[in-house]
Amino acid sequence: MKTMSIIRGLAVIAVVLGHAIYWVDLGQAQLAGVPGVEWASNADLLQSPTYHIMKIVYVLTLFDVPVFLFASGLFMAYAQMSNKGLNYSNIGKWIKALILPFIIWVTAHSLVSWLPIVIIPQPGAAGLIERFLGALNLAYFVPLVVQFYLMAPWICHLAQKNWRILLLGSVLIQMTNSIVWYLPRLGIPVGSTIEGFSRISMFFFWAWAIYFPLGVVCGLNLNKIKPWLDKNRIVLTILVILTACLMVLEMETLGRFPEMLDPSQFSLTVIIYAIACIFFLLSVGERYLPYQRQLVDIGLKSLGIYLAHPLILLTVFRIVKYTVPALVYIPYLYLPLLFICGFGLPYWLGVFLSKRSNKVYYHLLFG
Repeated sequence: MKTMSIIRGLAVIAVVLGHAIYWVDLGQAQLAGVPGVEWASNADLLQSPTYHIMKIVYVLTLFDVPVFLFASGLFMAYAQMSNKGLNYSNIGKWIKALILPFIIWVTAHSLVSWLPIVIIPQPGAAGLIERFLGALNLAYFVPLVVQFYLMAPWICHLAQKNWRILLLGSVLIQMTNSIVWYLPRLGIPVGSTIEGFSRISMFFFWAWAIYFPLGVVCGLNLNKIKPWLDKNRIVLTILVILTACLMVLEMETLGRFPEMLDPSQFSLTVIIYAIACIFFLLSVGERYLPYQRQLVDIGLKSLGIYLAHPLILLTVFRIVKYTVPALVYIPYLYLPLLFICGFGLPYWLGVFLSKRSNKVYYHLLFG
């Protein structure tokens, strides 16, 4: 359980950092007056080394959602091995603990995003429904993991009966989705239906099919794979570095770099990189990583941090936009500000609410 919390802590840090880089990019685009192109980047920034460093860092954070899903699979494996076993009564409680904070934070984000437009009308601005969908887009992990939770008893049963078949089937599903994703990027014409299907795949289990079952299999067989992890720690470190380099190269080759919102978690290099990161983190987790106590604490609050940070980043961006807009053009100052606020404020809110007298509010907002 400690390992699970550690890797969740690292994953939520990566999520906040990646989204903070997004807000640097979006701020440049908005202040440069680029209409209707949220992911376009200001030409001046595109020429700067700082910009490319940010994009490389962004690419390196793409292990975040895969690690979250893997940790969720670990959790289900531990539940399966417990005295009570895994049943839908417990799964229903865990889903409820996810859904309530999800509804609260997505609703809050939608309203905060929409209300200033009501007060000061802006022609062509997105309405409440569009704002809600935008907030949902930043919190898609929750509906995604609910799907896996509902399938967890079947996945755990198959993992105990024949884990090789389970992982093979998961890989085939994942690769099918990746092939569909690659087609238009390789210049192969596809119909609008298939392209639209690819765009919404991020919300459904088939686009992330490998990570949760892998977590279940590793959780059920952790004592057996630990010797292999210890023996291959250096190999896994090298694999992480090599796949990270391949990711950046692929971004350049496919012409997606520096477009950040392209769902690049579906590319083969990112999938291999994420799996390499997972095994690397398992190999170093409880023995070699520094600040373990802090990472465990962050991991326990990871759901609330994940759900709250988009609202914090939006608020910080608006304050900077209307007070010191020049700061947006200084990424080495603006990015740390976004990250510190986006991570620090939800974390300390969680610390405050986790006190005994505030437990009810903690569970509502942090699960």
